[in-house]
Amino acid sequence: MSSGLTIQKSHIIDSWEGRRLWLNLKSLGLEKFYDNKASRDRQKERSTNTAPEQHYDDDDDDDDSIEHNLENLWIKHISLSPRDLKSDPPGIQVRPMEGLAGVDYLTPGTLTSFLSYVFGPVINALQKQGYEDGVNLDAAPYDWRLSPIELERRDEYFSNTMKKVEEMHKRNGLPIVLLCHSLGCKVAQYFLEFANAKDKTWCERYIHTYMPVGAPHLGAPVALRGVLSSDKMGLEAFLTDSEALAMCRTLSSIPWLIPSHVPPSSVPSMVRREGAFEININSTINIVPLLEGRVECDIPQKLELVVRYGKRTLTTRFVPLVDNEVHFKGKFIFSTGPEGPYAKQCCAKCCQCCILKCACCACCSDNHLIISICEPGLNETRRTKKGAEMRQKCCSVDSRRKWLKIIFCWWIIKWAFIVAGYLTYLVSYKLWLRVADAISRFSGGSSQLAVCAPVDLRGFVGETASHNVEVELRNDLKQAMCRRKEASTPMPSINVNVRWVPPPDVSTIPTGSKLLELSDDRYQLIDGLACKQDGQNWEYEAIAGSRILEEEVGHDDSISKAVSEMYDADPLQPRGSLKPPPVKHIKAVYGVNLPTEVGAVYKRKRTYAERKHKVKSKYELDERAKYRSGNHGYILDDGIFYETKDTPQMIEAEGRVVSCSGDGSVPYWSLQHVRNWKTHCSVEITELDGARHREILADRRFHEVLIDYVTTEADACV
Repeated sequence: MSSGLTIQKSHIIDSWEGRRLWLNLKSLGLEKFYDNKASRDRQKERSTNTAPEQHYDDDDDDDDSIEHNLENLWIKHISLSPRDLKSDPPGIQVRPMEGLAGVDYLTPGTLTSFLSYVFGPVINALQKQGYEDGVNLDAAPYDWRLSPIELERRDEYFSNTMKKVEEMHKRNGLPIVLLCHSLGCKVAQYFLEFANAKDKTWCERYIHTYMPVGAPHLGAPVALRGVLSSDKMGLEAFLTDSEALAMCRTLSSIPWLIPSHVPPSSVPSMVRREGAFEININSTINIVPLLEGRVECDIPQKLELVVRYGKRTLTTRFVPLVDNEVHFKGKFIFSTGPEGPYAKQCCAKCCQCCILKCACCACCSDNHLIISICEPGLNETRRTKKGAEMRQKCCSVDSRRKWLKIIFCWWIIKWAFIVAGYLTYLVSYKLWLRVADAISRFSGGSSQLAVCAPVDLRGFVGETASHNVEVELRNDLKQAMCRRKEASTPMPSINVNVRWVPPPDVSTIPTGSKLLELSDDRYQLIDGLACKQDGQNWEYEAIAGSRILEEEVGHDDSISKAVSEMYDADPLQPRGSLKPPPVKHIKAVYGVNLPTEVGAVYKRKRTYAERKHKVKSKYELDERAKYRSGNHGYILDDGIFYETKDTPQMIEAEGRVVSCSGDGSVPYWSLQHVRNWKTHCSVEITELDGARHREILADRRFHEVLIDYVTTEADACV
């Protein structure tokens, strides 16, 4: 992410055109950072489909939902299309800056340059040695959001970079030192392979040295975590979790950084062994029987669906009524134990409501699924055609508490002035109910209109096939008791598809794209993790990155397709190739001995509701996981494994073990992979103790190493 990006075209905010996007928040204007009504109106006017949305999760062909529904305008501009992870959002065009200005500082300025430097300090150090911009010092910024194959297809990036190198060589008569950092190292190695595929002698003629700095040769585990649970890239003050997750899942470059191979000596990612119930609903409901006898002015205009499993509840957004019908569509997931429900059974002392399977009672079985429909506001204020009198309450705890408050107020008023107090009570109670109803509507509150009988889900455990269950909705028991009559028309029903999802099968790795390979040798490093929650002790297992990503996004998700179409289909194999670049000299520099993320412990979220306009994750870090015993130099903090300076690292190329760690972002095993190339070319390595991944670019020790190399050993252009 070391190249500046500018907005070349924006139909959302015209004033942003020509300004820096990555990462100049000052120039964009923080007061415009979030969407406002005017910009939303302009966006609607430009939309080709202006029909109002009637359903919760339509599978329509509208423009990409992420760009057009996130309120953060900055996210809308920097994200790629979530459909293909390569095209620009409609009406937006973002491209990398040119020359040294694109890689020096992300936010140039007197106060901001110090905080946003990239290659700025390096450029200053080289210019003090006599290097000149455009003569023997140049840069090749790239769109770090794209996969390598798309960089060439859209921008002809690698072809143009070859021409730039040839022109510099022609001006100076000297070969080039290719200096790169972080993801730029992956881009540079792909560039060398690309040039070598076109001309086997090109690298030998034009490239003197390939100099990777902080290179994630084998990837970085933090990239996988970014796709699963979001990575804010240092923008915690500006991005929410959902916005950061949405951004990460639209970048086709992210799979490039996900480790393709992890050495057996490293700690893998772990997953808690737990299952889940997946509830799919796609039904149209006629609400006329549910509103029988209701005064016309009190008929709701929109309804929401509430799905409850035990004490956990998920809701849809309010859906408007069309011709007395409402359509609900959604997927709801509730996590369970590895063998099924882990919640306690229904208490022995069930009240009469529980015996009648009434959902209004809080002590219904925790192993049952209850589906209800709710209307905005308080149903106590709804009136029937027989009158506006208040209805009788059922024996729920909430009703008893409400009556206690009323009686207490009534006795106070009675002692003050019996007649006036009684009249005041009748009027004020209804008045305050109306006020409470208005407040509830304004704040998005709702009350139950209809409910189904509890469905016992324990019978579905062990069967991976989905089952359709038809459940009948009926009026809320409180209203039914008040009317004292049966409905004149049959009650509507709703179709529920239930599927039991067992714990991920960690023993099998799907064929095709392998985002992370595991070796059985690594299990001896983990003495076991422990966690006690929900009344039981949890177990954990190592899992391949491809497996947990498949569980998170599915087979047909755009991320899975991107790995298959943009990486596996690429003849240069940018992810899977571990071979050395086609150069004679490599000078690698990186920091060491800092706590560095090497893996994580994941668990299912207790509840998950799939929403069209929201990007949410099914998995999250398990912050309760702890080591049972020895940690072999690793630290487990808030669900993340870190290697430390005491972590034993196997140097396979040299057959020895050292205690070391990475640079705070890239693990040591990924940084030092360059050692394996010593048999193919000349490799020099400089390890800088305590140099962080980004801060190394401003480290004077690195500047001295660079200047000494390019002025005495290489005598080349940069």
